[in-house]
Amino acid sequence: MSIKEGQIDQDYFLLNTKPRDACVYIHPDSAASIVNSRGDFRVVSSGFHELRFGESITTSFPLGMQTISCGPQEGENPFSKRKSGENYTSFHARHLRAQMVHSVTADHQEVFPVFTIQYCLCKDGEFISETLLDIAKLLSQNNMSGPASPAINAIITKQICAYWSARMQKAPLAAFLSGASGNSFQNILLDMNMYLNPAHSEKRPSSTAQLDNKPLAEIAHLKIPFIRVYLTNVWYLNMTYSSQEVMERTI
Repeated sequence: MSIKEGQIDQDYFLLNTKPRDACVYIHPDSAASIVNSRGDFRVVSSGFHELRFGESITTSFPLGMQTISCGPQEGENPFSKRKSGENYTSFHARHLRAQMVHSVTADHQEVFPVFTIQYCLCKDGEFISETLLDIAKLLSQNNMSGPASPAINAIITKQICAYWSARMQKAPLAAFLSGASGNSFQNILLDMNMYLNPAHSEKRPSSTAQLDNKPLAEIAHLKIPFIRVYLTNVWYLNMTYSSQEVMERTI
């Protein structure tokens, strides 16, 4: 067996009966967690490794840079209804992308951000076994196994959207557009990236600490070596025109 780009071949995770003894080759761009019959985990990196009796692979990790896009895709207007000729499958997918990032300001204005998120599970070319071990145990506790990327992506996008939504509720839209009282889209991004960067864990901004639900706590707990959140677009109704006219604001 081999693991490349965080994926294991031969449908290993779909096999009901795992091989009792096996050799697995892990490419330099990947790592994996292995558990034995006693529930002891170990993390292995590139090279050849033997799966001993009672051991199985629980999670495979990609070590390269990962990029997630979250929110409406290019050319999609989150305020528009189903278009003529648009099938229900396409409309439903577009609607779900918009609702994932949907937020409402203190003056009840709808805002739809578009995020580009990048993260990497290794630092300076070296993976951090403690981080991968924590992720593997978290997934195991939730009865999840297989490639780690889908689960990590889901955690990151869900909590970043929750954090953004919580911040939007604290001020009117005009304050975010003008930057009044320290409110701005840029400040939210700065606070978010400061909180998620393990190197600055002791310098987390007070505005983040004051949030009651602390929606970024689970990501921060994973201590991903590198993670950055970028705001690539923001959609909102232009308050100076009728509600039928939509403005796309690029950050």
